[in-house]
Amino acid sequence: MRAEVPSLFLPLHTLHPATQLMKCLQRIMRAEEASGCQVPHRPWVSIRRVALLLLLLGMVIGCLVCSVRLTRKQQVDSAGWDLAELQLNHTGSRQDPRLRWQGSPALGRSFVHGPELDNGQLRIQRDGIYRLHIQPTASACYASTFTKAALSPPSALPS
Repeated sequence: MRAEVPSLFLPLHTLHPATQLMKCLQRIMRAEEASGCQVPHRPWVSIRRVALLLLLLGMVIGCLVCSVRLTRKQQVDSAGWDLAELQLNHTGSRQDPRLRWQGSPALGRSFVHGPELDNGQLRIQRDGIYRLHIQPTASACYASTFTKAALSPPSALPS
């Protein structure tokens, strides 16, 4: 009886042709793997990639923020509402029975289509969002009041 010899140690011409082909391919692959050269790795390449990705991400976020702001501004403009500010100073020295707070307001700022004072009464021309700054200067009052309100002209109010 003959001892089994592993096929690795047998000469190629004694092996089956399919096995011979496999052995040749294995030798070629081992030779290619062994002869491969290493490409030097540059650390700044990965840093540059990360920096470019962060720059691109920042630009995308910036564009989104600008787009949202522009959309909001267009919504306010397209609604046809006025944005204005009216400042009333309550002096407390003179009494005006037409006003609820019994004062004599002086108009601080006026706008073409915004709120205005008419005989001591606040009057508006068009619908809008207005910020009213009413500043009491009487000795008993210490704080200013900021109020935001949506106002409509009297003709637009339901009867």
